[in-house]
Amino acid sequence: MSTRRKQREQVLKMLYQLEVGKGDAEDVFFFYLEEEKPEVETSRFVKALFFGVTEKTDELDKKIEEFADNWKLSRIALVDKNVLRMSLYEIIYCDDIPNAVAINEAVDIVKKFSTEDSGKFVNGLLDKIKNELAKKGS
Repeated sequence: MSTRRKQREQVLKMLYQLEVGKGDAEDVFFFYLEEEKPEVETSRFVKALFFGVTEKTDELDKKIEEFADNWKLSRIALVDKNVLRMSLYEIIYCDDIPNAVAINEAVDIVKKFSTEDSGKFVNGLLDKIKNELAKKGS
């Protein structure tokens, strides 16, 4: 498993913790630093992705709902929703990460932490969003 995969999984855990009400983003990140004691390079990527997603959650959620036909955000499993947010953040804001990598990582992570069906759902939705963004040149 790649180092980046482990970092993304850590971000997923932190987003999950944040969503179930275990502190604010700063508290969750501080707890991560205390518990994991990551190397500087690792903590940089985790911090950028975690705070990027938390700062853009409303925008990311709107995009997810726009493309999730017949799915309200409240119906999407918590793990799936946070994986979608992470990957979509990477697709929109991380030019150094190829879209295919962001999507593949999301699918693999959601299969590990959710269900096989979640992998298909996440892949289809992210691919649809990626294609639409490409059409618009975003």
